[in-house]
Amino acid sequence: VQARAPPDCDFDEIMQSLARIQSDERHWRHFFRANALMPVDVCYEDLEADYPGTLAALFRALDRSDAIVAAPRLHKQSGADAERLRAQFLEELRRRTGDDAAPPVS
Repeated sequence: VQARAPPDCDFDEIMQSLARIQSDERHWRHFFRANALMPVDVCYEDLEADYPGTLAALFRALDRSDAIVAAPRLHKQSGADAERLRAQFLEELRRRTGDDAAPPVS
């Protein structure tokens, strides 16, 4: 069995995905404002750090503090490949923008 080479970072595809995510986020914010709704923000980092606590807070905000928080079915998929791809992306971002402190998302 021949081992597959690890994938390379596709900078343009990542930037297109980020643009779609940002557009979707704007549309959702507009939807909530237009319908006088208050969204409940949940951050991935909060879920990662305290999954049960974050979901409990979400359910409280939804007036469902009686909801049962099940164990997560997914696990973080990071490792050497993810770090290598992140480094490739950030290097390409710096190369294209000329900004050493350029953030990947606005």
